[in-house]
Amino acid sequence: VAQAFHWFDFDRFFAEAHRVLAPGGALALWTYNLARVSPEVDAVVDRLARQIAGPYWPPERRWVDEEYRTIPFPFPEVEIPPFEHVEHWDLERLLLYIGTWSACQRYLAATGQDPIALIRGDIEAAWGPVDRPRRIQWPIFLRASQPIEP
Repeated sequence: VAQAFHWFDFDRFFAEAHRVLAPGGALALWTYNLARVSPEVDAVVDRLARQIAGPYWPPERRWVDEEYRTIPFPFPEVEIPPFEHVEHWDLERLLLYIGTWSACQRYLAATGQDPIALIRGDIEAAWGPVDRPRRIQWPIFLRASQPIEP
C-alpha cells in the first residue's frame, strides 16, 4: 500500500489482508514525508508545512508525520533498512510539487491566498540560483510483514 494507508479504515483493511494473503505472501505499507534539500531550504519547507499550511492538513496526515511508526500493525514485522527516493529538480519544479499538497490547496480555498507566495522570497534565498537543479530526497518509511505462513 503506497502512500495511501493512512486514509484507510485500519481494522477493515487488516481483516481483509488476513483473509486474502496467500501463504508465503507479505504485506508492505509505505509512505514518505516532506522533501529534504538542505537545512536552509528544509527550514522554509517545514515552516510552510507546519505553521502556514499546517492547520489545513487532514487529521489522517498525522500518521505520515509519525512515519507510520504508530500505526497498529498486526503482523510479525521485518526490519527494513532506511531508503529514499531522489530527484534533481530546480526550484520551480519543487514549488509546483509543494503546491499540490492537500494542505496548500485547502489553505488557498479557505483564505484565497497562495501559501507558496508567502515563502517564495525565503525559499529563493535559501535555494541559490533558482534554475539550478538540486538533489531532493524523500525518506521512505516502510512497515512490512514477514511472509505469512499457512
